[in-house]
Amino acid sequence: MSGSHLPIGIEGADFTAAYTVSTSVPEYPGAGMQVGTRVNAGNGGQWIFVVAGGSITANDLAVISTASTFTATALSNTTAKGFLGKLVGKAGATVTSGQYFWLQVAGYAAAVNAATSSAANTVLGSTTTAGRLGAASAGNSAKVTGLVLVATAASNTAAAILNFPAIGTDD
Repeated sequence: MSGSHLPIGIEGADFTAAYTVSTSVPEYPGAGMQVGTRVNAGNGGQWIFVVAGGSITANDLAVISTASTFTATALSNTTAKGFLGKLVGKAGATVTSGQYFWLQVAGYAAAVNAATSSAANTVLGSTTTAGRLGAASAGNSAKVTGLVLVATAASNTAAAILNFPAIGTDD
């Protein structure tokens, strides 16, 4: 874990780990923390402990689709359109359905999944590719507010600043 993302004020938070609950392994009888737990980190970062509602790759954007259970699913046109105000974040680990992980919702992120050539400092939206941001596309996507790329995306990756991103209006 890099020094800029070290947890502040909490022990045992590994933002790059996926946690699997197993009834057959006594070391992991339940989630390591309560879902919805928020942890502050360096670089103004904040992370939320969530459970995956499907497969999500590290650095993908995910939306907390069910707020009462803090279930996160990969951001796409399907999971974004019509979900105004739902919280979005960057996955710290690669997970499958039912695994627990940390979702970054604030601070500097060295890499997020963004379509190649997505421009810095522009309005971005969901795409047909799960977990990936791109240029907002009229009629097909939902805008994502509170997230700005700091450089043009190359090879589907870009650095970003997250300021509690959320689903905005549909295009």
